[in-house]
Formats: sequence, structure tokens, C-alpha cells
Amino acid sequence: MNRMTLVGTVAALALSLPVLAANPKAGKAEAAAPAKSADPKAFTNLKAAMTDAKLEAALLAAARAHATDEGWKEDFTKVKINTKWSPKRNELTGIILGRSLSAWVLAKWPDGHCTYQDFSFESEYDGKNYGDVTFGGVGDQTDSACP
Repeated sequence: MNRMTLVGTVAALALSLPVLAANPKAGKAEAAAPAKSADPKAFTNLKAAMTDAKLEAALLAAARAHATDEGWKEDFTKVKINTKWSPKRNELTGIILGRSLSAWVLAKWPDGHCTYQDFSFESEYDGKNYGDVTFGGVGDQTDSACP
């Protein structure tokens, strides 16, 4: 076998083998972990602007309550906050009236497919404290792999 044939054979074998990572404990090789999702628009690939378990639970509850009121069929399961709070001010006085933020909310539909939707949420301010989170509005909806 000449040198060019050997180089071509080695290159072909290298391209046909799966990517392997050594496992020192087992002394064996195993397949490298797959990416979260090949789809860049998948919910699992979205980057949260902030994480706050208590706030996320409140946002999920507000989304579910709105969905029930509207008769929506999907089941909202997870939230990723995609903005920080923004103050809502009186246009003339500048006094803070409340605040708002946006979050992606993952939904599983009765037929088994998943989507996420960009929703806005609000919280009124009484001069001393912010009130409970309420549903503010609906944004874009995107198909997603179900996690």
C-alpha cells in the first residue's frame, strides 16, 4: 500500500467513527454527550436574563391562570425570564406605577408537541411595595423540541 492510499484510508476511518471521549474509570471509550438540542430555537438552548425560582413560579402561575381564563389547551410547564424588570412610570410625573418583564413560557400541547411563547408580566407599585405578578400580554410563539 502506498503512502497516499494509507493516508486516505486513515482519513476515511477517522471521519466515519463517532466522536469518543475517554472514560478513565471504566477504561473504555463512550460517546461524547450530545448538545442540549441541535435546534438553536429549542427552549433548552435559550439563555435566561436572570434566574429566580420564586419569581419563575409566580410567572408560571400567572400564565396558567390566563390560559385557563382564555380556554387555551396547552399545559405550561417551565419559565425562563428573558429580561430584567423595567419600571413603568407616569408619563407626566415620572412616578413609578409598577414594573414589567418578559419571559419565555414552555408549553406542551394535547397532541404532544411543544412550543414556547414570549409573554409579558406586570407588577403594580403602591408607593411602598410591588404587588403580585399579573399576566401582561402575548408575544411570539415558537415550536420547540420537548425537553
